[in-house]
Amino acid sequence: MQRQAFQSAIGNPQSAIGFTLIEMVISLAIMAVIAAALGSTIVLASRALDQDAGPAAAAIAARRATDRMLADLAAATGFSERTATSVTFTVPDRDGDGVPETIRYAWSGVGGDALTRQCNGGAVESFAEGIQKLNFTYMLRTVDPPPPKEVESAEMVLIAHEDAPGGSFREQSIQDKNGCGAYFKPALPANAVRWKLTRIDFVARKPLLANGTINFQLAYPTTSLKPGAQVLASPTLAASSLPLLPGWQSITLNGLDNLDPTKGLCFTARTASTSIQAAFQYEDGGTPMTPNMHWMTYNNVTGWTGAQDVSDMRIRVFGTVTTSSTAP
Repeated sequence: MQRQAFQSAIGNPQSAIGFTLIEMVISLAIMAVIAAALGSTIVLASRALDQDAGPAAAAIAARRATDRMLADLAAATGFSERTATSVTFTVPDRDGDGVPETIRYAWSGVGGDALTRQCNGGAVESFAEGIQKLNFTYMLRTVDPPPPKEVESAEMVLIAHEDAPGGSFREQSIQDKNGCGAYFKPALPANAVRWKLTRIDFVARKPLLANGTINFQLAYPTTSLKPGAQVLASPTLAASSLPLLPGWQSITLNGLDNLDPTKGLCFTARTASTSIQAAFQYEDGGTPMTPNMHWMTYNNVTGWTGAQDVSDMRIRVFGTVTTSSTAP
């Protein structure tokens, strides 16, 4: 009988595999305990995330506030306040009025007080509650300012004298012994960095038999407003090209493009000919005469006369002005 039972078990293997009823009941009980534990863990975690208070909620709120503040600071174009507990800065226009916005974050320094946010000087809003510690630190570096922007004007009349009320026109003849000229200083803008002289118009005539050369000079003046030693240009003009009757004439100037805006110039006319080669017209006794412009004469004995406020050469000075601005 024992051999037959052993052979029967070997002949039917499936009868040796499986769980008893008691084993099944114990396994199901263990799985139920594990499932209940997992369910409780999930419920507790979800409740912790949904709560309005608590360490997790505080951490999330702090992260959101920090991200928003950093986003504002990342757009800052300039700062007007930088302390350990407050910062004020401007950001590009956000409300469409074309004006940058001013934002201020501040904390009182008292533990538990809120970090506040204020926009454009409006209402102070609570930005983050229960702040225990806050310290704004700033990483600063020195940068060179942008180079100034320079703008050159179009050619224009910088200074002129044509006809003053009540004045009388007179003439000054030039030859080797006599000459004439004018001092002038244009009224330039305060931000002028240099000016350029392009041409000068004057009123002159020639005698019938003029055949010499008129020698012009442009020079910086001395302290007495006479022609100085620093000659800037020496254009010439054939006397024969002048009209027989007084009329406006012009000489073109080149290379006078970096003139000192704090200084005026002396414009003179002379000739090496022993005979009269030209007569230049000036005005005497007008009211008012042109400011910052003076008539002068020359003879080979006394040299140049001083500035004469009662007389001005009839002249037009053309050029350009270069101004500087730090605007972007």
